[in-house]
Amino acid sequence: MIVTYEEISTILTKIGPELEVDEIAAYEESRTWAVATSDGGWDAVILLHYDEASRKLFVSGDCGPVPDDKVLSTYEFLLKYNLACIDTGGARFALDGPGGDISLIFDLPLADLEADTLSVTIGNFINLLRTMQAMVICGFGEDPSVQGDVNVVDGMTDRMQGAIRA
Repeated sequence: MIVTYEEISTILTKIGPELEVDEIAAYEESRTWAVATSDGGWDAVILLHYDEASRKLFVSGDCGPVPDDKVLSTYEFLLKYNLACIDTGGARFALDGPGGDISLIFDLPLADLEADTLSVTIGNFINLLRTMQAMVICGFGEDPSVQGDVNVVDGMTDRMQGAIRA
């Protein structure tokens, strides 16, 4: 059974307090929710978009701009991370345009989506988004533990394997 937009709204109202987020705003016309969160000076907005045609709930968040002096190492890391999508539970990255900001994206099937699954997924997505924002700020390739080779992706996926999916 496909979960409806209205049912997801009800689920989000129910799980909002346990997510410890600042606000969940619904935009019915675009079938989107904005989840605002902050923690110790870290602020983020996660967007949830209900797409009935694909039968998925798309989750996205902004990781920030690519540092001008680290374009190649950042793009290389992001492409390798995308290749490891099976290990990361399907999380992937995109750019919002030429030279644009990096977006973390994840989609969740609407079939039989339950409150517990959505709660864990959003919580894990927020944690991954925070990690990736820090990595974008620090730059890829500067620290030996964050080099642009497959071992970095392997190391990341060891820590985050299945991290998003409940």
